[in-house]
Amino acid sequence: MYFVYMIKNAADELYVGVTENPQHRLAYHNEKTRRTVYETLLDLRYRIFGRALFPLRRASA
Repeated sequence: MYFVYMIKNAADELYVGVTENPQHRLAYHNEKTRRTVYETLLDLRYRIFGRALFPLRRASA
């Protein structure tokens, strides 16, 4: 099953994505190597803002 998820940081920047594992994706977005200097200096880590479960067997291309 896939989740549509929304994550938000302290600057109210939103990101929407699709994944099988929202917690893993959240960790991926918050990896220091993926964050910009701006996000790192201001400690703008993302937090889950919302999610919905959809019974899909595979992601659409």
